[in-house]
Amino acid sequence: MSFNWDDCEVSQGWQRRIAAKMAAAGITGATMGSIIGMLRQAPPVQYAVGTAASCAFCMSFFSVVQETARRGRCRGDPWNSALAGATAGTVLVGIHQGSRSKGVSAGLYCALAAAAVHAVDDRFHMTMWLRPVPEAERIAAEAAAAAAAAERRASDEAHVPSWWERILPIRKMSDQEWDDYQEKKTTAFRERVQAAKAGGLPKLVEQHREQQGSPQEPQTKSLLHDTGR
Repeated sequence: MSFNWDDCEVSQGWQRRIAAKMAAAGITGATMGSIIGMLRQAPPVQYAVGTAASCAFCMSFFSVVQETARRGRCRGDPWNSALAGATAGTVLVGIHQGSRSKGVSAGLYCALAAAAVHAVDDRFHMTMWLRPVPEAERIAAEAAAAAAAAERRASDEAHVPSWWERILPIRKMSDQEWDDYQEKKTTAFRERVQAAKAGGLPKLVEQHREQQGSPQEPQTKSLLHDTGR
């Protein structure tokens, strides 16, 4: 039996979540390392790189455990974060300090902190951009938008103007009328730009004279002379 991460809709997008959390942890670590280096009057770059690498590594360990729990339970709730915090805190702190008791204590605190942050995020939706939209919800949203657009078009077509709309010359343009209006404006603007590039006012006067078919050279020169003033 193969293990597929995308079989559960809740676990979809796990790669993007892990990468985003690692990037955020690295940036936070680099900022904190720079500040610590400046306070200790030490090279800030060295502290920034070291702290960024440590934070990114710890967050990657936490995120992998969290996403594994999310896929195994097929649920996205604070228990995944609590399990990940407990595992990461116990293993990493235990290895770093060389003490099992300190690792267990750190795991307990990390579990509580991770579960609290997850609960707050669920309440205020601070990282909603990290969560994928399930396929069923996406299809339903697209269908609802298409139905609303069709309803607006049907309403515009079936609209019966009232007496004041028939008297007053002002009315709301339909979508097709607005598109045609914008197209006419764009075409007219392009024609003016092309005429200006082709020679400007003298060229327009010459074209107008050719269209009229009357070679009134003196009047044309007089018009150009008056325009030049």
